[in-house]
Amino acid sequence: MARARTGQVVAVAAVVIATVTVAVWIARRDGENPRAQNTSAGAGMAVGFASDGGERALDGTTDAGGTETADEAGSDDDLLKRLHETVDDDPRAAIGLAREAERLFADSPHADERSFLLMRALVHLGDIHAAREEAYRFYERFPSSPFAERVFRLTGLHPRPRPGPR
Repeated sequence: MARARTGQVVAVAAVVIATVTVAVWIARRDGENPRAQNTSAGAGMAVGFASDGGERALDGTTDAGGTETADEAGSDDDLLKRLHETVDDDPRAAIGLAREAERLFADSPHADERSFLLMRALVHLGDIHAAREEAYRFYERFPSSPFAERVFRLTGLHPRPRPGPR
């Protein structure tokens, strides 16, 4: 009986490893933006400079302990561009940028794209659980987003069907 359970555990572990490997491969393969925006600029910086001359960390705090405003961080488009530039090469920086942009521009028209890129960064780091949790939030907020199919391919989560007329 113990051998059968050990075999099952090994099989489950193999499936998990294969799933993570495929998810990372898909995230890297699907680096293009489905909205066809040109976001193929060079590598971005993970740390910038605040308006007071101090370094700005990814969470929006400065070396003086202050919090950035939207003007200091840049526009929503600027943050999205930086997020695209860092998501594959520096996923930890991308996570910080995504959270900073969400804090500053929560109702942005790019919020769904930013959420997808956050999931990609989480998958790159191997944090599939956090990526799936973000996918649940994504489907709640953006049920008809053009990124929904890519979220499904990345995380394996389907959007919840909406109840229809009977």
